[in-house]
Amino acid sequence: MVYPAQALHLPQRQSIFRTASAKFRSSVLGALSGLYPIPGNWPSQGLDIMEVLKDRFPPLQEAVAEFRDHVPFLERWIFDRAWRSYRLGKEGREIDGQYYWQYVPHSGEGVEQGRHYKYDNTRTYKDDFKKNVDRLLSFAKET
Repeated sequence: MVYPAQALHLPQRQSIFRTASAKFRSSVLGALSGLYPIPGNWPSQGLDIMEVLKDRFPPLQEAVAEFRDHVPFLERWIFDRAWRSYRLGKEGREIDGQYYWQYVPHSGEGVEQGRHYKYDNTRTYKDDFKKNVDRLLSFAKET
C-alpha cells in the first residue's frame, strides 16, 4: 500500500514540511507574543501567568494538532512529550489538560513516599518556560 506522503517526491515533502514549519512557528510566536522569546509582558503577579497561558492555549493547541501530522513519525512521541511538558510540567497529569504551576515562582519542601525534598524555581520559572517553548519549536526546523 502506498501512503500519500510516500507518493510525494522528496522535494515536495520538504516543501510541505517547510510551509508547515513556518506556519507552526508563526502561530506559536503569535500566541505567545510578549512572553516568548523575551518575557517583556510577563505578569507581575506570579499566579496571573496561569490565566494568561490558559487564554492563549486554544491557538497553541490548534497549531500543535495541525503541525503534529508533519512531524516525522519516529519523532512524534518526543513532540507529544514536549507539548505535554509545556502544558503540564514534569509531574503533571494528563487529566488536568493544562497546569501551569511550573511557570509560577514558588519554593518550599515536602515529603513524598518517605523522602524529604526541597524545591525552588523562583529564579528559573521564566527560563523553564522558554526551554519548553524552545523544545516545541525545535521540531519546526527552519530549512
